[in-house]
Amino acid sequence: MVLLASASFGKSAFAAQLVEEEMKEDIVAFHICSNEIDSNLDPEKFVEGLVVSLAKNISGFTANLLKLVELQVESNLEEPLFNQKNLDHFNDFLKKKRKKPQVIIHEFILVALKCLGAKDGKVKLVVVDSLDEAAL
Repeated sequence: MVLLASASFGKSAFAAQLVEEEMKEDIVAFHICSNEIDSNLDPEKFVEGLVVSLAKNISGFTANLLKLVELQVESNLEEPLFNQKNLDHFNDFLKKKRKKPQVIIHEFILVALKCLGAKDGKVKLVVVDSLDEAAL
């Protein structure tokens, strides 16, 4: 779902309400694109933050993601912890393959999520606020 409206309509307030109160249990990742903070507009940082958030909030995501990139982890693959070492391996793999952020999302992140299926039948949300600022 994409929420489109003119400036000052309240889209960011709506996103904040979702994250802070209404659906916080159902939100698995949140990112604010802000032209005031350069790193918030960096597509690679966005993907890295998305991976870390999904790994923390969705059981089994990390195992699926690591299988997709053919990484070996020295832990139980049922619920591995996505630690800095694994994140570094994942980033190194992507740099070697020269994958663009949008390709990473489609070929790795979404595939890893689809492999999990809907275990509890509940919809989970990834909220990205002020995406128009990233486009500028």
